[in-house]
Amino acid sequence: MPAKKRRTTAKQKTAARKNIKKAQKKWQGMSSKARKKAMPNPSRKKVTKRKASTKKKTTKKKKR
Repeated sequence: MPAKKRRTTAKQKTAARKNIKKAQKKWQGMSSKARKKAMPNPSRKKVTKRKASTKKKTTKKKKR
């Protein structure tokens, strides 16, 4: 049995439209440098910390 889809209310639609217009107005008021800064940079990859290696470290045996 498929789940019921929720419909957006009129209040949600008007709030969404208001937010979109607000964002557009802010975007148009920005300088080109500010716009560039606001956008995510796809060429820069996220830096993630590497997990410590699980390999056992081998120690050199001393010769007698």
